[in-house]
Amino acid sequence: HYNRHINITNTIHHDHHDHHHQNGNQDFEKSCGSKLVLLDAFCGAGGNSIQFALQGCLVIGIDIDPVKIALAKHNATIYGVADQIEFLTADCFELIPTLRSHT
Repeated sequence: HYNRHINITNTIHHDHHDHHHQNGNQDFEKSCGSKLVLLDAFCGAGGNSIQFALQGCLVIGIDIDPVKIALAKHNATIYGVADQIEFLTADCFELIPTLRSHT
């Protein structure tokens, strides 16, 4: 069930509620409280990025399609987590090898 203001693509979408309750997710959610930064490659319309941000994570969402990035930014704003997510229009296969950890 989606909010009427949320935009999705016409490609595959997942019911995030089913995945949210899987075993092991509780440990993951606890680690997000420490401001873990997650990389969501191929983020599409931002569903996973938004769910991670709602758990307190900082997220970098990447997709090669600028239309999907625009949808993701819109959806993150609707959910109130736009300040926790940096969406980038890029080719993941080119960008990821250039990223470094700051730890």
